[in-house]
Amino acid sequence: MGTRETQFLRRLERDDLRLRIQLKEAWAEFTALKQALRQALDHGDTAQARALVAQIRALIASRPQPSRSKLTLTRPSLVLKRALAAKPGAGFVILAAPGRTKPTLAQQNARFRTPARPVPPLVIHMPSIGGDAGKARFQSTAVTLATPRLPILTHNAPHAETQPRFSKSLGGDHRGFAYIQQADSKAFDEILAQTALPGHRGLAFQLDLADLEHTAPELPAADTSAGPPPTVDFQFRLEGTGARGSAVALGGEADLVFFLGALRADSLAVASGAQLEQAIESGGSLGVMLVPVGYDLRDGTPCRQTAQVVERRLEPEIRFPLKAGRLINPAAGAWAYLDLDGVQLGSFFLELPIVAANAPVVMAAEVRHIDLDSDGQPVGAQLVFRSQGGALNVSYANNASGYGDTCALPTLSPASVEQAVAVFKSSVDSVPSDALWSYLTDPFQQPPTSNQQKSLDGMFLTIARAGWALWATLTADPDLAKFLHDINALPANSRVSVITNSIFIPWEMIYPENPDALAVKPALLWGARYLFHTTLPQDSNIAQDKKAHRNSTPGASLCVNPAIDDDFAGVSPLPAASHHAWAAQARLQNIPCDEADPAAARALLLGNGAAPSRKWIYLFCHGLGGAGNAIDLGGTPPNLIQPASLAGTPPFDGRPIVFLNSCGSGAHSALALTNFYTAFRRDKQALGLVTTSCPVPATTAAAIGQRISSLYLDGSHDLAAALQAVRLELIARNIPIGLFYTLHAPGDVRARA
Repeated sequence: MGTRETQFLRRLERDDLRLRIQLKEAWAEFTALKQALRQALDHGDTAQARALVAQIRALIASRPQPSRSKLTLTRPSLVLKRALAAKPGAGFVILAAPGRTKPTLAQQNARFRTPARPVPPLVIHMPSIGGDAGKARFQSTAVTLATPRLPILTHNAPHAETQPRFSKSLGGDHRGFAYIQQADSKAFDEILAQTALPGHRGLAFQLDLADLEHTAPELPAADTSAGPPPTVDFQFRLEGTGARGSAVALGGEADLVFFLGALRADSLAVASGAQLEQAIESGGSLGVMLVPVGYDLRDGTPCRQTAQVVERRLEPEIRFPLKAGRLINPAAGAWAYLDLDGVQLGSFFLELPIVAANAPVVMAAEVRHIDLDSDGQPVGAQLVFRSQGGALNVSYANNASGYGDTCALPTLSPASVEQAVAVFKSSVDSVPSDALWSYLTDPFQQPPTSNQQKSLDGMFLTIARAGWALWATLTADPDLAKFLHDINALPANSRVSVITNSIFIPWEMIYPENPDALAVKPALLWGARYLFHTTLPQDSNIAQDKKAHRNSTPGASLCVNPAIDDDFAGVSPLPAASHHAWAAQARLQNIPCDEADPAAARALLLGNGAAPSRKWIYLFCHGLGGAGNAIDLGGTPPNLIQPASLAGTPPFDGRPIVFLNSCGSGAHSALALTNFYTAFRRDKQALGLVTTSCPVPATTAAAIGQRISSLYLDGSHDLAAALQAVRLELIARNIPIGLFYTLHAPGDVRARA
């Protein structure tokens, strides 16, 4: 059973007395729900437990919160014992009348039949105090003219002393147990009660009666034990003129507010998790990144904001001003990514439907509970494409939810998918060919100028338009649409395995929102959210080949075509030459690097090289698409390698990964590129291929290839995570080229154990 529900039940038990005061007439309903929650936990019924937690939260939220000045009795297990020496009906009643700054106590005693104040109906039965264990100290209120009448029931006497007299100054000590009654129909203004010091038996109560206008007595620090703090939760709420409960009116404006506090009736969702619970107690810096879907952020508000968790509060509340789109959208909402002190906690999608302007307020029946330790963590999914007689069969499985299905697509075929991908590629051709890349040669170090920033913004718009058109084509097939929409709802950093030998889709550049209706949000691109990898079907050797790769010769075999630099005279650093400096630095970090000239590179690929290959074969070369379908390793005569060139040649040692960082590798057709992957995997027994889905500028390709290689070879990242880290680093700098890289290999493989 998850710890969240059990911790919640423990807090209810700890807050029992405070909740009695707050809930009043709803106490019986609360008790029944709490008992049902305990039974659900005992039976391991997670769904029922979560539902009951939501009901209890809603019940508590519907009742007014008690003031901080209300009387708190610590150690309630002792307080609620019935006194053996007390007569039936005797005890203290907490009075919390509206408008009073502090509660009062009045007598409820069957013998004197003095009625207690009507609110709240809570009787605290105090155990009798024996010997010298406790005392009662009384001070009358300055505005009470009559002498208070204080019946005292001593611990060793069967009768009650009904009329002890006290002066208006501090009275003496009285062993035993005191009951307070009204004097001349005037109630005492204040009584504070506390437990005895540790080690004492029973309870000692200090009762201070004072004029609130003149005196605000405080309990001695040594004798004061703060009661349990009220329960608080991290929550989201909507507010503003456009808010309609948990929805927003068409074209309306509303603020999505993330806050920490007692559960509110208008809360949309509660986020929890072990690290969030710890932050409530210990504090920390909480970050929230919001990526709206169907909305724009207003007023130039940054998509990521931070606040401090201090003394069980979030200072300040995190507020995202939203502007709803112009179309009714039941699937609208926002992705929320939470981090604490720089460590990612998880992500989730918060539904915020866009409704008609005159729509009524919409509120969910229950507050949504999001456990970041489970619901917000990455999951796995698998999408399989098989071509049969010109038709395309697809199967899908979500490993977390269990959802899955298999079907023959009614409207899409391998040929139509390849045509859609070709249209996509032609749509983004302007991105790698932009003159910007001759100046922005090191995307990880150079800050773009303002003019370059405008060009980069235009590139993201170009990619988003192409990704949206491809999304629209693929989701036009109703069966494939179900699978793609499920992927689109996965938590951030989920891993999607694509198995195919018939089609290639640039998944990283899928964009599921119309960029001409709303502002472009790079974080919505699938390559920014998910880790994709593609493998061949019925590849039964992958598991053992992953082990062979991990145990193979460490380091990289670099094959760099020096002729690439001929096109970049005056550019610094030169893309091909920069690899020599990278290799030297890698060696200093205990990453061996062999550098092959064009002739040695050809010998390495054809299996007749002087030295065995290492686990990372890195090819920085020209790519020739179309009918040629080749890579140019450089040198004279032309040093071309085609997929057919690899057939019948000896396999590589150690099942390496081949990084085909070719400036034109993405110009290959979808099927031709898959054939290159097939040739490396089948004929050369490489574990897989890292390549580009579209052409890339050589200057940027050099920097990206070196960064991916470093993250993988030093063992800090598995293969898919290395590509993802580079993509996100570049997107954070507003550079899109990292999205052009794709993985045809197992994503979870590592260079080191």
